[in-house]
Formats: sequence, C-alpha cells, structure tokens
Amino acid sequence: MARPCRTLLDLHHDDYYGPAYMSELASEGTVSGRQLKNSQRLLCCTPRGVFISVGLSPPISVLTAFRPDPVYKNFSGSDAEYRREAHRRWTKGVVHMAVPGAWKAEVLQELTVASKTTPTQESEAWSLAWAVGHARVLAAANPELRAPLQAAEAQLEHHRTRVEQLLEGALRVLPLLSGLEASLHAGQSDEAQDRLFALEDILVVAEVLGFTHHIQHILADVSRMVAPAPLALLGYGPLAQQRLDVSGPAAQELWRTVLGASARVPVRALPAMFDPWLTRLEEVGNRLVQGFTQAREHFVVSARVAPLPVLGRPSEQFEVRIEGRCPPGWRLRLFLIDTAHLEGKPLPETDYHREQERWSFDNWRLDGPEDVALVIALAAPTLPEFPSLAEALNAVASIPDARVEHVFLIPPSERTP
Repeated sequence: MARPCRTLLDLHHDDYYGPAYMSELASEGTVSGRQLKNSQRLLCCTPRGVFISVGLSPPISVLTAFRPDPVYKNFSGSDAEYRREAHRRWTKGVVHMAVPGAWKAEVLQELTVASKTTPTQESEAWSLAWAVGHARVLAAANPELRAPLQAAEAQLEHHRTRVEQLLEGALRVLPLLSGLEASLHAGQSDEAQDRLFALEDILVVAEVLGFTHHIQHILADVSRMVAPAPLALLGYGPLAQQRLDVSGPAAQELWRTVLGASARVPVRALPAMFDPWLTRLEEVGNRLVQGFTQAREHFVVSARVAPLPVLGRPSEQFEVRIEGRCPPGWRLRLFLIDTAHLEGKPLPETDYHREQERWSFDNWRLDGPEDVALVIALAAPTLPEFPSLAEALNAVASIPDARVEHVFLIPPSERTP
C-alpha cells in the first residue's frame, strides 16, 4: 500500500534537508541572533553566506534557508562574496544586545577598505558607494567615522565617472522588485526582508550617485506592493523603525512605507465597528495628500502589544506602547476606538512622553486576547481642541501640513507568516 504523501516528504526531509541544515549551522563562524521583526525566530548567517531562519516556538525547527539576492549583475557567486553580502544584511535584521554598535562597525569596516581600493569592477564600485552612503548618515553622531568618510569621499570623487559607468546599468532593480512581490504574495517574511534590505542598499547607492530614476522606480513599486498590507509584513514595525534611525532620505521613505503597511496588517478579521472609521480615514488621507510637504518625513506611528508577565498561568492582559515621531512644536492628539469607545476616546495628553521629535504613550492595556482597538493619531503645527474625533477629522482635512495616521492594537497570537 502506498505511503501517505506527508510521510514521504517527512522521510525525504529527514534524509536530505535535515542533515544539510545541521551541517550548515554547525559550520565554524556561523552567527545567529533574534530577529527584530519576530523575537521567536533566530536568523543565522553561515560562512558560505546562507541565511537560515529558525523558529523558536516548539517544536523548534528550520523555517527556511536561502542565500541573499545579489544587488548587481556581475556578482561572482563565490562563497566569500555571498558571505560579505549576507553579513551586511544579517547585521541589519537581528537584535544586537551584546554589541549595540554592530551596524556602525559594519559600515566602518567597509568604509576603511573601500577608501583604499581603486574601483575597477562592479563589486568595488558598489562597496565604495555603499560605504559612503551609509556612513554619511552615521557620521554626525559618530566622530570616529568622519576621517574614514572623508577619505572615501575623496576616493569616490576621484573615480566618480568610472563608478557611475560600472553601476548605472548593473543594479538589479527589476529582479529584486519582482522577488519582493513574489515573497509578499507567498507570505515569505524572511525572503521579503532580504529583498527589502537589498533595495534599501540600492536606494543608498543611487542617492550617492544621483540615479534618481532608480529611486523613483523602487519607491513607487514598493508602495504599490505593500498597500494591501500583506501578512508577510506582520511584525515589521520595530525593524522599520530601527532602519529609519540610520537611513538617508530615500531609504527613510522606503521604511516609512513599510512601517505604515506593517501597522495595518490584520492578524485576524477585524470587527465591523472599525469600518466607518477606516473609510473616513481614507477620505481624509485623499484630501491631505494634496498638501503633502516634507513634514511627512517626520510623523510616524507604530505600536507594540505584549502580554503582562504573570507566573503560572497565561496572561489575560496586554501592555500597550504606542510610539513614533512628530515634529517638535507640533501638537499631537491620540484617539482610541474599541467596543467601549465606539465614537473615539481622546487619550490624555498628560500621559504622552515627548522628547524632541520622539513620542510615546503607554498608559493603556488590552483586556484579553480578543480585545482589539484602533488608535488614530493627528498632528499639525496648530491643532485646536475638538469635542469629538469625527469633528477633529473633519477639521484636519483642511489644515495645511496636518498629518493623520492610524495603528491597530491587537494581542499577539501564535500565527506567523
């Protein structure tokens, strides 16, 4: 009698894939860290430049394994080149509790090598522009980067024509965008992350070299792809927020788009009580887009929901932290909608914590795993008092430079993409 298909697949996995994973993970020099977008996953990077994603929720298992997508056409495919590219992206995607300056160290190392290397091929031209672009953002807060950056800037200026010739037609924009779209449709969170990191780096290089057509193409396509808030972006808020802090203008626009989409990802069907408000937010957003200014770059909202620590039994309550950025001097208002506050409850401004452009609010809890809420954030240079959320939304639609964002508060579940 034929064995069930699942049994055959399990045997095939145990005989071939399992040993391959273990051999790769056991390689000397393999590094691992908890993922920023999902603390219940490890991201491992092996000496051959292989990413291995490991789920820590029982049963512990390998979720996927792959090598990073190349960013330029004449990629050698050697283990050393894959390792170099993979380590750069691994550093972006994991929590560095023991080495908080890991990303700065990665950039400094590339900067030092690139400033002393004459760019004669795509890989060398890429490394020089990559290092300069990332170091420009970090140098203001890290004086030790300034001298190596000056040397690399001089190297780039001296060889700029050659660098532009090597990279102008060599960047793999279309394949990476196609790969990102495929991974988002397939719910492949780790593969989507890798392609977003690759596209971020292309934006950085394109900004350094003035390749504005690549920047416009990438930002427009990514915005279209993530507009439906695909499930693969679940949990991307902390990752996007961290990248915003260390990115230049073009890459910041990418991560703002991802941050907004991740905040809208529903992990289950949302209650119908939110529908009128979501419709109203879309109407207001369509009106505000006419008056967009650079202030958009400085207003972002994200939320974290975590179970309250309880010994011996599952937690019935969940802590909430809402945070983001708002231009200093602007007024910020938060309104919460849930089953007890269908018309919107204003969250007291006395509980906002503001420090320059950063702000946070953590004086709220969700009561149980089914408790879901919607938070609407309004901000503008001047914002009068409003008796209700409905009137506030009506008014801000006509205020120049006003910004409106929203985020769902949803208790975490076991479901992951």
